[in-house]
Amino acid sequence: MALRLTLLDAGYCTAPEAAAVAGGRWRARRFPAGIALVEGLDVGPVLFDTGYAPRFFDATRPFPYRLYRWTTPTVVRPDQTAVAQLAARGIAPESVRHIILSHLHADHVAGLRDFAAAEIHVRPEAAAFVRGLSGLRAVRAGFIPALLPDDFAERVRPIERRIALPGGLAPFRDGFDVLGLTAIPLPGHAPGQIGLYLEPEGGPPTLLAADAAWTLDALRRGAPLPRLGRAILHDVRATRETQWALSRLMRDRPDLRVVLSHDAP
Repeated sequence: MALRLTLLDAGYCTAPEAAAVAGGRWRARRFPAGIALVEGLDVGPVLFDTGYAPRFFDATRPFPYRLYRWTTPTVVRPDQTAVAQLAARGIAPESVRHIILSHLHADHVAGLRDFAAAEIHVRPEAAAFVRGLSGLRAVRAGFIPALLPDDFAERVRPIERRIALPGGLAPFRDGFDVLGLTAIPLPGHAPGQIGLYLEPEGGPPTLLAADAAWTLDALRRGAPLPRLGRAILHDVRATRETQWALSRLMRDRPDLRVVLSHDAP
């Protein structure tokens, strides 16, 4: 199976640098909404996350969801959406039959409605956490209910098939099989967050690490979590443990490319 991996950005938000980097400035910094296109699978093209889409602005117009937009001002042009960028590559939305979601924050799911034929692969605890979640509780959790397709529950395929990870991914030991790909639990930032490990043809082995950290520089330095950024984490302790494991993996595997959703590769 010769995999091809294409990294894309579907819009971006801005937030204070201090929210992502301990000791950072209060100036605004761009954080891209990174997504990935995986090709070469028998099931056809697969998306890892969907990024922003213009419907984000409609979904965050009513209160209290507008608080999300106010705290992280967002920019996404129609040509920057996942569906538009795939169309530019000759991939029609109906040909995308599978989407893997790292987690269910708004900046990762806003493009879902553009892919009506796709099964949605997500960890069951992620789907369970947002079931019935609305209002201020949803905003605090980074979740905007209107972004999910109306038939979301029918299209969800829980990622549950456990596998032992190869020794080269230590200290991560247990993962999940999804469509023949390797998903790695990355707890802390959001319930059920996963990353995706790939060995693409013609490129380095790659770990799509979602929102396990804001920047690679912070991971390499073992920097502490910024105080402002801790406020949006689901589980601070689990985030620290995940970041420690990623830092060790990066140290032990200099050949491994780690890609964070909001840090430009």
